[in-house]
Amino acid sequence: MTQPVSFLLSNEEYGVEVLKVRGVIRMPDITRIPTTPDYVDGIINLPGTGSIPP
Repeated sequence: MTQPVSFLLSNEEYGVEVLKVRGVIRMPDITRIPTTPDYVDGIINLPGTGSIPP
């Protein structure tokens, strides 16, 4: 038997199997990136994923 985990994204509900979920975090602060398109909000620091080189 599978157990779904659901979440909202832009007022749409999505679901994934609970075994595919690595963790749940609160939304961290977003760092804006100059000269990116309007649809890009920025980047976040997601612990355990490494870093982006300068």
